[in-house]
Amino acid sequence: SPIPSPRFSSLFVLTLPAETVARVWDSLICEGPKVLLRVGLALLKKCEATILMTTDVQQLSQIVTYKLRRVFDANNLLNVAFNRLGRLTSAQIDALYTEMELV
Repeated sequence: SPIPSPRFSSLFVLTLPAETVARVWDSLICEGPKVLLRVGLALLKKCEATILMTTDVQQLSQIVTYKLRRVFDANNLLNVAFNRLGRLTSAQIDALYTEMELV
């Protein structure tokens, strides 16, 4: 399976609280790189209302960063990542990683 780029994986270290990052990386070690994509999608899901309401990209970036720095409930985040996003196959995840590398 593909290894995520450092830029993608460092997003969580630079944005989330340390305790939450530790749980994400624990899951990464146990489950593999698919965790990073699932957590990324879960974070977007948690900020969905803000993302849909904001029209200014710079303001959106600031608001989302502010919200992500307050994601202290790692259990809830991982629950969303693994139980509320639907099914992602390995082939779908590989395709998404390939697409991200092209951007």
